[in-house]
Amino acid sequence: MPDPQDPISETTSEKLGDYGAIVASLIPVVGGPMGGLAQKYLRDRQNKRLEEFLGKLTADLEKVKERLNKEFLTREEAKQLFEEVLSAAEQTAQKEKLEALESVLIVAFTSRVPSYSTASEIIDLIRSFQLRHIQMLHVLSDARAADVAMGRPVGDGGSVFTSLNHILHQLLPNMSDDEIVRTWGELYSRHIVKTPDTKGMITDQGIRQLENRLSGFGRQVADYICGTESD
Repeated sequence: MPDPQDPISETTSEKLGDYGAIVASLIPVVGGPMGGLAQKYLRDRQNKRLEEFLGKLTADLEKVKERLNKEFLTREEAKQLFEEVLSAAEQTAQKEKLEALESVLIVAFTSRVPSYSTASEIIDLIRSFQLRHIQMLHVLSDARAADVAMGRPVGDGGSVFTSLNHILHQLLPNMSDDEIVRTWGELYSRHIVKTPDTKGMITDQGIRQLENRLSGFGRQVADYICGTESD
């Protein structure tokens, strides 16, 4: 019986059954070494949440199997990346972090020019992130889409002056002003956003003010976490 409090219960692994079925499904997609690694993790940990994570990952990899970089999957780097994702996944129950970890692996495995070092660094970032960091990255990754999803509270602007803090609060209503300021500052300290703060007054140009706020590295981080293939 799935635990209703588990953020990833009732996922694909319920259909796949025990971990033996998951591993059997995973091997044709990513190969024997990674299937064996998954089997070892599941056997040693006996972690139901990890089993569910792997079940969903297997199903989602199957959907993109035609785009998988077969050459990269034969490398030791791919196996190492897979192990890093499994290790991070078993340490969190947070749905958004698990989704971000899965996204990193899929983007890396489907990239024409995969970068182990970049993907590994982003996995480490996800380990350190709170939910608020991931939520803000989703907004900054595609500000216009985030605005539309919220019913266009920001739109094209209109007032003479506003602030990034005010704009972000409309798209992240569950975050306090202090959380927005701290989250932005922490992303800046990691070289993910270009500017240091959100409090300064700016001319109101609506949602355009959130565009191009990510640094080059920040764009990579957002692409991996939000599931945009970026070569």
